Amino acid sequence: MNDSQNRRLDSFIRSRDNFAEVSDQFAPNGVAQQTAAQFAAKIEQIIAKAAAQTGGMGMARQHTITRGDARREVRLDLEAINRAARIMGLANEFQLPPEGNDRLLLNAARAFAANALPLKAQFIAHEMPEDFLEDLAADIAALE
Repeated sequence: MNDSQNRRLDSFIRSRDNFAEVSDQFAPNGVAQQTAAQFAAKIEQIIAKAAAQTGGMGMARQHTITRGDARREVRLDLEAINRAARIMGLANEFQLPPEGNDRLLLNAARAFAANALPLKAQFIAHEMPEDFLEDLAADIAALE
């Protein structure tokens, strides 16, 4: 809900609460009581829909954060492979892509995986974890 809608809802809630304070002045089954009950039910519907909308926005934000985390993990994997490749004298085969483009990052990650596969034993000898290619594949899948 935007600010205008929130202010309007606050006004409705104040009106409902004000009527509740003076409701004893009206007949129990009269038109005023029935209207107030309908009004209160509509307010509850609005509150429920606002909560659902806020929850949906939170889920959307959560997926955005998750995508950012996946991007960061792929980047960290590539940086680790790049460092080991430079030590091994293979810096040209494992160049990092520029930041800010997921497609380039994924393409580079796939190329790193393909180029590192035949050299896996050498990477492991240079202190890379034994499952570094499996981790890279999982991080690529998470980003996709």
